Amino acid sequence: MTMASSADWDRPSQMQIHQALRERILLLDLPPGTRLREEHLAAEFGVSRTPIRQVLDRLEFEGLVESIEGAGARVSAIDFKSLRDVWAVRLKIGELVRDFVRLPASEAAVAAVRATRSDVARVAETRAVRELGATYNRFHEAMLSI
Repeated sequence: MTMASSADWDRPSQMQIHQALRERILLLDLPPGTRLREEHLAAEFGVSRTPIRQVLDRLEFEGLVESIEGAGARVSAIDFKSLRDVWAVRLKIGELVRDFVRLPASEAAVAAVRATRSDVARVAETRAVRELGATYNRFHEAMLSI
């Protein structure tokens, strides 16, 4: 049995790579149409192309990436109407769940969900797309914690 080198311990996991790329896409740091080259991403994260390929497959399943036959992948286009509709549905579902289910949630988790409401109002006024993505991520994480 061989021991792994200390460099192996510094490599990000597939989950960490997925989270990093997903956040970049959602916050438009990687705008729609951006080409995602496996070899560049592998070099950036210090991993082989195999975990990058698996992450890109998962992002494609999530609808965030499109495969380009023989040319890798690119960030999917944004359908703003669908995004707005999904946000509206999620807020309604949250209201319905609140009316029927009482979960033992920490005060911090409840405060985080409530804070996203004021964030949404502020973002609606400024129309800051990157901030909307960040707000959506905070809301999603807060709801998962509950």
